[in-house]
Amino acid sequence: MDVRRLFAVLFLILNACASHGPTQMSFGSPQETFESWRSSVVNLELENIVACYAEPAKSGMRDEIAGLSKDGLEEMSRETNDTEFKIEKIIYEGQRAFMRVKRKRSGEEEVEVLTMVLERGAWKLLP
Repeated sequence: MDVRRLFAVLFLILNACASHGPTQMSFGSPQETFESWRSSVVNLELENIVACYAEPAKSGMRDEIAGLSKDGLEEMSRETNDTEFKIEKIIYEGQRAFMRVKRKRSGEEEVEVLTMVLERGAWKLLP
């Protein structure tokens, strides 16, 4: 990544974080982690978004976020804000949890199963 792009990404991060109050981060349950992620995306708190993911995934998430344009980031925030999320079911299997989430936006519904892992007492997302 060249220096100009790095500064542009940092500028976007600082601008996004300055315009909103900080998200209260909590990882004590899969539901709390999901809500922390959702709120961080809506508020474009980019490092908080990354913090919701398990350690092995953080570098890739940073790279993915850095690859988004300002318009792409704003669209991601709008779409998440405009989406109704409903956690339908959570299944625990040892240190993993599988959370079934229904998303409803513009009259369309989708169901997704998110995988989480218990990492040092905190539930974190796996991509």
